[in-house]
Amino acid sequence: MALVFEILTAYGRMWRAMGHPDVLRLATRARNVRSLPRVDDPLEHLVARRLGKVVGKVLRMLPTHSRCLIRSLVLVRILSRRSIPCTLVIGVRKESDFQ
Repeated sequence: MALVFEILTAYGRMWRAMGHPDVLRLATRARNVRSLPRVDDPLEHLVARRLGKVVGKVLRMLPTHSRCLIRSLVLVRILSRRSIPCTLVIGVRKESDFQ
């Protein structure tokens, strides 16, 4: 339950920040959290994947349009709190029917 609260709190903070047009600043803001001390864990990529799935499931239940950018920013924030390194990659399609 604490993880769901953490995800929803991160979502609220990132949703309010989404009005800023600078994506790099959004990513910096997502990483700007108090984090735990870094511990080398050979299975941290599995933890990161599991957290990504949980973030997706929790945000899917919200009655808002949680596009991939906000989901990604929430996950970056969650991973940063756990000192798990991550990279935010943004892709853009040129077609006019992009959704």
